Amino acid sequence: LVIALVCIIPCASAFVPLHPGTGITSLHRASGRALHPRSLPQQYQRAKRMTKSPNLVQSLRGAAEGGAGANLKLLLAEKALIDGSMQPAAVLVKGARIQHVKTLTSQDFHKFKAAEGQAAAQLFPEEAGCESAEVTVVDGPDLLVPAFINAHTHLAMGAMRGLTGAASFQGNVVEDLFFKLEGSLTSEDVKAFVRMGAWECLMSGVGTVWDHYYYGHAIAEALADVGLTGTVAPTLQNLAGPALVLPGCGEEDTLQTTHDIHNNLQWKEKGIVAALGPHATDTVSPALWRTIADTATALHLPIHSHVAQSIEELERSHDTHGCPPVSFLHRHGVLSAGSGWMMVHSMFVTQPELDLLLPDKHVLGFCPASSVQFGFPCDYHGWVERGLEVAVGTDCAASNDSNNVQQELRLLAAGSVFGVTRSAAFKAFERTGSIGEAEGAQGVRQAEVARNARIDQASRLTSAVWEVPGRMHSELPTGEILPGAFANLLLIRGDHPNLWPLRDALRALAFSNVAPAIDNMMVAGEWKGVRGGFHESLYSSKLYQEHREEADARFQELLSRCGLLLS
Repeated sequence: LVIALVCIIPCASAFVPLHPGTGITSLHRASGRALHPRSLPQQYQRAKRMTKSPNLVQSLRGAAEGGAGANLKLLLAEKALIDGSMQPAAVLVKGARIQHVKTLTSQDFHKFKAAEGQAAAQLFPEEAGCESAEVTVVDGPDLLVPAFINAHTHLAMGAMRGLTGAASFQGNVVEDLFFKLEGSLTSEDVKAFVRMGAWECLMSGVGTVWDHYYYGHAIAEALADVGLTGTVAPTLQNLAGPALVLPGCGEEDTLQTTHDIHNNLQWKEKGIVAALGPHATDTVSPALWRTIADTATALHLPIHSHVAQSIEELERSHDTHGCPPVSFLHRHGVLSAGSGWMMVHSMFVTQPELDLLLPDKHVLGFCPASSVQFGFPCDYHGWVERGLEVAVGTDCAASNDSNNVQQELRLLAAGSVFGVTRSAAFKAFERTGSIGEAEGAQGVRQAEVARNARIDQASRLTSAVWEVPGRMHSELPTGEILPGAFANLLLIRGDHPNLWPLRDALRALAFSNVAPAIDNMMVAGEWKGVRGGFHESLYSSKLYQEHREEADARFQELLSRCGLLLS
């Protein structure tokens, strides 16, 4: 049996890096002088354009300051990724957020390291209670970097991993296979399956997900159970799809679920927030799109949706609306709605439609490994050359087999060169074997490699799993080590053989297999494992075992309800 999956998408709001003059604790050098990274003013202006929220800075300030008895943790790192480069730094975490960041000289780093328990009070005398802060030292070759962000997931679909094969992707696997299975899901199924996906994310170094699926409450509860931050976009459908038959997933109920997640202060404190989640232009009516646009604008939320993801969606848009999907959204004023857009897949988008997109408003979601299995990679290089922002996700395990978003970056960087062997020049060489035709194929190769070199620097690649998605939602700033951001951080073993000899740390983080080198991980200010035994401590925990047992049982029950038997 082969079963396929549906993809959905996060959206683009803005992360507001804390700006001088806001009253929020700023980034400092060891001398105490405020450090204003080159990118901060630009980011701040971008955030202002995207959010248009007069209360955003004040809300971030309150979140960063925390309560009087907020838990304090000091991370003293010899190599921390601050403003795009590795440098010594002290990072003070208060509650779920980063409160202060100070860059240090090498000499000062070793001085404060020797101070041990007194380091926090010496570094941040203005912060009450620093003398009792928990101190973690990251020294030698080890690295302190932001946790990764998986910008497009359907975590519950991990239950279908391995049920699809090459034959499944010849047609529309979403409609032909997946919708049928999803129509039998319960909210408890989704909760159990999302938990398992969340565990996999943690073990891959992912601290934040943008999840789009049915039963939004269950998704939020599952993320909270495991301790993952995320933006939840409850799937909206009213023309076709499982939402039409799943209890509590109709358009009115799902809009209410979105409101509920948005208004839940406890979830917000844990880094669980809402986005509007229309499924696609062929499963959502024009009237519902208008409601979504109005709601996203009123609540200042991003929209996370599949757009132009299949030939069927394109054909239906032409048949129904007389234009392709992005043009339809533009004509109805939906493209300008909300605090931003995550437009996932976007395979059938024309160049004139790309010209309608704004870098400050629209983020294109790309899932490289999934698109390879679907046989239709997106035009990443063309998007970047147009100045558009790109965020990377894994889609779902049923069409990827992994939720490790960092491993997507190699395909993102060089996937286009696979086209060299399909070029007319190379096919001519295959036919004739002549040196002249071989030189022609080599010319195609050199042109493609040169194009990659202009675009695929490590900093641009990693921005697709850090800064770009980390600034999408004003209430969930992640992906950077900055005051006010959620404290989602990775301790990386720099001496791990996967990274050796670590001559270029940022390149290693983009192209190596980082997950086995994770020494520990913090999400929303809480350590998730045991340092030195991170993966085993998660895998062997009682909580993980309980979650897996429930997921196993529910998956078998789901197959039974669907009348499916697996050998």
